[in-house]
Amino acid sequence: MPPGVRLRMSGGTKVLAVGILVALLSGCGGSESSSESSSEPGPLPFGSEVQQVLVDRLAESNGAGVSAAVIVAGYEPWVGAAGYSAIGSDELVPMRSDMLFQIGSAGKNFAAALMLQLVEEGRFTLDDPIGRWFSGYDQIDPEITVRELLNHTGGINDWEDNPQSFTGIVVDEGYEAFDWADWWSMDDIMGLVGEPDFPAGESWHYSNTGYYLARRIIETETGMPISQALRTRFLDPLDLDAMWVECDQPAPDDLDFAPIFWDINGDLDLDDISDQPEDFLCSVLSGPIWTTAEDLARWSQALFHEGRVLTDESLVEMLTFVPATTDPTEPMVLAYGLGVAKFRGVPELEGLDHYGHGGSGIGYDALMIYLPQHQATVVALFNENATIDVTAGPLLDVVDRNLRGGIPIVPLGVAIAVVAVLGFVGWRTWRNRHPSIIDN
Repeated sequence: MPPGVRLRMSGGTKVLAVGILVALLSGCGGSESSSESSSEPGPLPFGSEVQQVLVDRLAESNGAGVSAAVIVAGYEPWVGAAGYSAIGSDELVPMRSDMLFQIGSAGKNFAAALMLQLVEEGRFTLDDPIGRWFSGYDQIDPEITVRELLNHTGGINDWEDNPQSFTGIVVDEGYEAFDWADWWSMDDIMGLVGEPDFPAGESWHYSNTGYYLARRIIETETGMPISQALRTRFLDPLDLDAMWVECDQPAPDDLDFAPIFWDINGDLDLDDISDQPEDFLCSVLSGPIWTTAEDLARWSQALFHEGRVLTDESLVEMLTFVPATTDPTEPMVLAYGLGVAKFRGVPELEGLDHYGHGGSGIGYDALMIYLPQHQATVVALFNENATIDVTAGPLLDVVDRNLRGGIPIVPLGVAIAVVAVLGFVGWRTWRNRHPSIIDN
């Protein structure tokens, strides 16, 4: 109750009021700022602030478009978009929140979850050596464990560090110098992998190679291509209908993909590269996933909050972090678990418990962050590479500022019920003290 305000009640009435108030507010107080006690989730109270961040930061970066989602336990999912999904001389097509984006390395979170499910099923353990599945590659230490593969401590050289990888070719020779329609084999990738960066377990270096090997383990153990494993284990059971993983097949007509942009010729103007074939990315990503912001946020909530993906024991393993400050190519990663990271370099995240994953590629960026103290997920997807740096911090700040401090954001239905209870209590108290007025 605000300072200076007193509510005087008779003993029985006070117990009744307190009991009802506790029941009404039991999901909203403390440090979790949740409204799970409300039978009907209400809209997110600060959604307009989140939307304004998208609009302002997109204007600041002169970028193309962004789609975002915020899910807080007990509230309706908030989704929003800003900017444009296509930029042309004759028309601007507004970005929509139902458009799908490529999420790049954020798919590593899905791959790690798949691996942990296989551990739960007894297929292998996190301490099994990867030599069980791979041989004939001298640059891969067969004694590296599955755990070291997933937390990037195995010392496996990243094939994308090679100048002949797609990133090197695009940077040195231009976007059009790379064949995006080429389907890469394991030998193609391993041919770009150098000697180990360090002995297994002695340091940390982000390795796309390691997660490509994780994908191969998943496909071997399940007998399925990665797309089918993702579909049958995650997308269908969790009703993630706005995710697409079958990138080796034509996409369904009812899915709308956000066009992606890249400065092809170096004139500082963004060019639409939406016609880029998906074959290459489909063949090399550990989790080739296209999704809406809302479905990616729903995945995060199902995994980290609702317990619908992994057992408690497996989630503890996923969230066991190792220091990740020794890799200059990943300056924003502070610590890494199994397919999940904590970040640095974003002032708004300092002192704020968080974990998630990002993804970046040619013409797209993705950010998925879970805030455990708020039981909340923040997702932002971009169809160019100019906006994420100026958007991530302010977006997280708006969510944290509105939810932090143990001050409950009470849904409208609960607030009305509280006012009604207090009004009834006050009337009962007044009537008991002035019976003659009522009787007359």
